[in-house]
Amino acid sequence: MFAVSGIVQYYITKSEERDGCDFLIPVVERFLDKRDDLDGSSRAYLYNQLSMLQHGADDYEGSITSLEKALELDPGEKSYWYNISVTYESLGRVDDSCDAAMKSIEGLDTPDTDHLAHAIEVFTKAGKTEDAKSAKENLRRIDPARAEFVTT
Repeated sequence: MFAVSGIVQYYITKSEERDGCDFLIPVVERFLDKRDDLDGSSRAYLYNQLSMLQHGADDYEGSITSLEKALELDPGEKSYWYNISVTYESLGRVDDSCDAAMKSIEGLDTPDTDHLAHAIEVFTKAGKTEDAKSAKENLRRIDPARAEFVTT
């Protein structure tokens, strides 16, 4: 998992995500096929890593497929909901993006500030004023400076 993460970051840093997809997707898929001893969260982590390369390569549909697999294996992982929300937004699927953004922040006393900032953005785009207002208030409570930046 650490090796895959390092390779993903290498390709992202070099802005060579397409090459990373070509190399890493078959390697990870073979690995997952051979390793039935991995738990769901480990498998989900690897799918999420692939989705980051796919997103960077503008393969949004592939990224969504990988993230759907990750979420099927680990639906409670808020960062996967955030990532799929960002990808839905890239495809103009604002309603799907809003639904996923909500799942990335709901049920937490202190949601991730990046997740909140993204939620504010997509809720505002979708005209979901009350949801945007609630997310802004939550961000303001957690990180007033970030809230000020996001809302200006």
